[in-house]
Amino acid sequence: MNKKILSATFGIIFLLIYSCAPSELTINYLVDPKISNEKISTIALMPLIDNYLTDEERMDIDERFFDLLENNYRVLDTEQSIELLKQNDLLEDWKIFWNNYLTNQHIDKNLLLTIGKRIKIDAIVQGNVLDISKQLPVHRKIIGETSAKLKYSIFSTTSGKLLWEANSFSKQINAHTDQATPMAMEALDIALDEIMDNFPYR
Repeated sequence: MNKKILSATFGIIFLLIYSCAPSELTINYLVDPKISNEKISTIALMPLIDNYLTDEERMDIDERFFDLLENNYRVLDTEQSIELLKQNDLLEDWKIFWNNYLTNQHIDKNLLLTIGKRIKIDAIVQGNVLDISKQLPVHRKIIGETSAKLKYSIFSTTSGKLLWEANSFSKQINAHTDQATPMAMEALDIALDEIMDNFPYR
């Protein structure tokens, strides 16, 4: 009987060691020194922008952020935010705003103030999966890994400023060469958990 217990215990330990997958995470935060002076009661959550995830994965991330915010704020979900921007002919302007911000960090203060007045919000949140890259495994030579770059930004629509931002680089690495390359969400989840834990409006 002792031998059976020993064998089972060894099997469990071996399984844990063999399947353990290390991960890496780097996050840089930008925080406005006067963020506490902003009076935020209503927040618009924009849909996550990406070219890598399935619709279900993208919606899941949006829902996680909505659930995080709605505890203490009135939150417009992604569908409401899109619809209100469309109704006020501001959706294309927002897309241009975000592209310009990603490209050269330009913030169109007037557009933020206009959005705030027309759809009656105090802040707007935008997330963007900037990149997903994979290293395919090669038996006994190369361990598979997946890396992800993710950005989340919060802009005030009452002062027209960037209030808070997280830029992350995360990586999920296999334990051995015979494992399938990690899924994109495995790499993203590493960063998402940390970003949500440090989100200022929750």
